[in-house]
Amino acid sequence: MFMNLKKIDNLSNLSYIILVSFLTFFLWYLFLGFKVINQPYIWDDLHLIRSYSSIELINTWTGNWDTASVETPSYRPVAILFYNVMGVIFGENYFFLRIFIFLLIICLISQFNLILSKLGLNRIQIFIFSLLIVFTKIYSTLLSFITLSALIFCYILALFSILLFIQWIENKKNELFFFSIFFAFLSIFTRETMYILPGIFYLVLIYKQKKYFLNFKKNFLIVLPLFLIVLIHIVLRKIFVIEASHFDLSLGSIKFGGEEISIGSFVKTFKASWLPMGYWSINNFYIVQTITFFTWIVSLCIGLIINIKYTNLTELKLINCNVFILTLCLLCLPSITTARSFGIMLPSLVIFSFISVMLSNLIKIKVFYRDKNLLKIFCNVTIILTFLSVFFGGYFRSNEHIKTMNTHSASIVYFDSLFIYHEKHQDIKIPKIRYDKKIKHLENLNIFNREDAKNFYKLSNSKIYVSKFGPLEF
Repeated sequence: MFMNLKKIDNLSNLSYIILVSFLTFFLWYLFLGFKVINQPYIWDDLHLIRSYSSIELINTWTGNWDTASVETPSYRPVAILFYNVMGVIFGENYFFLRIFIFLLIICLISQFNLILSKLGLNRIQIFIFSLLIVFTKIYSTLLSFITLSALIFCYILALFSILLFIQWIENKKNELFFFSIFFAFLSIFTRETMYILPGIFYLVLIYKQKKYFLNFKKNFLIVLPLFLIVLIHIVLRKIFVIEASHFDLSLGSIKFGGEEISIGSFVKTFKASWLPMGYWSINNFYIVQTITFFTWIVSLCIGLIINIKYTNLTELKLINCNVFILTLCLLCLPSITTARSFGIMLPSLVIFSFISVMLSNLIKIKVFYRDKNLLKIFCNVTIILTFLSVFFGGYFRSNEHIKTMNTHSASIVYFDSLFIYHEKHQDIKIPKIRYDKKIKHLENLNIFNREDAKNFYKLSNSKIYVSKFGPLEF
C-alpha cells in the first residue's frame, strides 16, 4: 500500500514537471517561437542536416566530423549520427523538424527540473525557474538554429547521465551506474565541451554526502570511468583529427590551438550566463536592453542582500552554496579555449535555478515578517522588477536574435552565399532540392555570387534586414 502511494506521488511530481516545462515553452512559443516554426535550413544546416552514407558515418569515428572541412575540425562522431537521423527522418520537411527540436528542449528542461526536484527544490521554485529560463536569450538561441539541436541533444544525454547517477547513489543498482556511464560516453562523443562531466559527478557526490572529503579515494574511483572516457576521447581526437586545435603544455604557458589560454573568455561566459537580455556593453546601447540590464542587476543585488540577512545560513546551506559556485565555474570552464555565445545554456540553467530559490525565499520572508512593511515593499518590488527585466529584456534580445537568424538577415544571406557560391562547392554536400531552393532564394534577393552578398547594401533590395546584433554575439 505504502509503495503504491509512493509511486503515485512520484508520478504526480513527474507529471507536474512535464506540465510546467511544456506550458512555459508554450508561453515562449506564443511570444517568439511562432517566428521560427517555418524557418528553412540556413548556414551550417545546409550541409550538416542530411542523410549520410555508411562510409561517411564510419569515417567520423576515424577522422574529422565534417568531411568537407568547413566546420571547426573536431572529433564528434555521435553528433553526425544525430544529424544523419534527422536528415533521414525529416529530409526537407523543416516544419516537423522544428517540432522535433521543440520537443527536445521541453525534454531538456523537464530533465533539469527533475534533477532540481531530486536536489530538494520545491514545485514553486521549479515553476519560477521554468518561467524565467524560457525568456533568456540562450533559450531562443538554441531553438532558432537547427544545427544547435545537436547541442540540445548533447545536454539531454549529459543530464540523463546525471539523473541515472543520482538514482544510483540513492539505491546502488549497478545497472543504473552502467547506463549513466554509457550516456556520459555518448554526450562526450557528441561534443567535447562535456569533458567537465567527471567534475560534475564528483560535485553531485559532495552535495549528496554533505561532506567535502568524505571517502575521497572511494569517490575518485567512482568517477574514474568518466575520466577514462575523457582521456580516450582526447587521445582519439589527437590521433584522428590532427588538424584540430589541441592543448600544448609548456613551462611558461598553456596553449590551445597555438593561442595562450586566457581567463578573459571564461569571465565573459560567466557574466553572460547571468544575463537573460544578453551581454550588455557600452558599445551596444539599446534603450530596452540597457534599462532591463541595470534593473536586473539592481534587483539581483537587493534580493541577494535580503536573502543573506533574513535566511539562516547553516553549514548545510554553505556546502550547497559552495557546490553551486564550483558547478557554475566548472560549466563555464570550456570557454577558456573558445568562448561561444551558444555555449552558456548549462551555466544559465544552474544560475536561474539559484535565482528561483532566491525569489521563492523573498516570498517566504515577506510572509514571515508581516510586521515589517518596508521589508515587504522591498521584497515585492524586487520580485516584480526581476520578472519584468527578464520578460522585457529577454524578449527584446531573443526577438533580435531570431531576426538575425532569419533567411532575409544580412548575416545569414552572406553565410548562405559562402556555401552556395563556394569555390569548392563539390566538397560541400548539400541535398539538391535544398541547394536549388537556396539558389532561388538568393537570386530573388539579387544575390548571384559572394561579392553580391558582401555588398548587399549597394543593391536596390529592401528585403534584406540588417540586424542590431550578429548571430554569434553574446
